[in-house]
Amino acid sequence: MIKNFLLVFLLFILSYELYSSCLACWELRAVEFETTAIEERTGYIIWNPLVLSLSDIYYPDLQLEGLSDFCDTISGMHQYSMKALVVYYDIVQIPDRFRKFPISLSTFDTIDIHQLLNFKMIDGKFDGAEGAGAIPRITKDQYQLLINSTPIAELKLPGLALSDAYWFSYDPSIREEELKVIAEKRTRNDQFLGKIIVVDLAYD
Repeated sequence: MIKNFLLVFLLFILSYELYSSCLACWELRAVEFETTAIEERTGYIIWNPLVLSLSDIYYPDLQLEGLSDFCDTISGMHQYSMKALVVYYDIVQIPDRFRKFPISLSTFDTIDIHQLLNFKMIDGKFDGAEGAGAIPRITKDQYQLLINSTPIAELKLPGLALSDAYWFSYDPSIREEELKVIAEKRTRNDQFLGKIIVVDLAYD
């Protein structure tokens, strides 16, 4: 009896940990949309299919029955949860450094669901690209540095929350020791938009 109880308890813990970790995961989906403030545009949203399958647990009062359309379901969930719907435009991947983890080139819109005039799923180059946590954002100039130039210094350190932080310096005055100091003093609100680049990749 005790062994059976311990086995059930262990399975519960493993299931909880699995659900907790997977809730941070997402995949990209290409969409076309138009709002009262934004003319028709295309971009990508991050989407976690597990959230929908667990909606009865996390959003018990949300009625999704009959909403087989992907975009109607997205709209319904965002209206209920009051979470912002973010559409990312310029998505890239740098496999040599970050596998196929998608990265945003700092261009995005936060959409007011109530202002949507049109919203539909379309085919996109990065459909299904997977990640976890926040999607990393860098500038277009930083992207060009990462793919075309060798950094003066680079580090891999623990990042914000459950993530690895990849640091790169393209500033001749900031070598490894100086980069370590900058990383140690980093706060959540710090932004690095120049020749110091940091990419946080969350654990999945």
